[in-house]
Amino acid sequence: MATKVRTEVIDVRIDNYDSLHHKCTIVDIEKDKIIDCEQKNKTKYLKFYTSLIGEGSPTLTDLPSNYLGEPSMAFRYDWLFDISCIPEKDKKVYWDWKAKLRDSNTVKVQLLFEPQTPKQDIFINVIYGGLLCLNPSKNTNSWFENNRESIKNSLSTLANTTKEYSKVLGDVFNIANMVTNFIASDDNGKNWYLYKFLDQEKNNFAIEWHINKRVLEQYGPMLQGSLIVNYHGSSEQVQKLKLRIRPFISFNDKDDLCYVSPYKDLKFDHCIEITPGLSK
Repeated sequence: MATKVRTEVIDVRIDNYDSLHHKCTIVDIEKDKIIDCEQKNKTKYLKFYTSLIGEGSPTLTDLPSNYLGEPSMAFRYDWLFDISCIPEKDKKVYWDWKAKLRDSNTVKVQLLFEPQTPKQDIFINVIYGGLLCLNPSKNTNSWFENNRESIKNSLSTLANTTKEYSKVLGDVFNIANMVTNFIASDDNGKNWYLYKFLDQEKNNFAIEWHINKRVLEQYGPMLQGSLIVNYHGSSEQVQKLKLRIRPFISFNDKDDLCYVSPYKDLKFDHCIEITPGLSK
């Protein structure tokens, strides 16, 4: 087993930031000329932060009959994505980027599984995908608060049981704590949803988080997503994948397909390498 971690931070200049005809340029704030955004209000600067973490040497297994398989053969992959202004004292580059974001499908984060071998004999089974948070948050309608009384009653009942059930009690506490760290997909209004698709450029399997603006307002701009994955296959051939992250943001309410992504526009490569293998 080998956990892989990779983090990237880039400063980006975006010309025509709310248009399909935008242009992204990676900048070095120490060396490059930084313009005054108040003088040219269609040019903006943003800092993009991304991080990937997950198992680099997962085990290939046979396809299980129960859909989930053995827990020890399931592997977790997490991503982080954050946006902020860049620090620049001499120029007016700060702007309220959050206020300019559109309300729906505001942020789109893609994870792409890219084969690195000529023939891919791996079936990637995504068991779970979620969006994580810290509680308490500005959102007053969290799952825990909505279910506070039922959880309290259940825990009180279990607390009065015999010692043989102490493990069950501990599991209930753990599950309750875990569930409160997930953002509900729908909570008196849509927060986010998942979308599986085929990346057209390289014919890769991909998963996409569509996240609405209200999530950033309630939980903050540092977003975190999580996947639980099984790898199935029986080939003796060594096979390699790259798990790539590609974030998008949108400032255009009129065009659903208008997104800004310096990672895609500039072919910026942020990935971790994965080499699935047979169990020994």
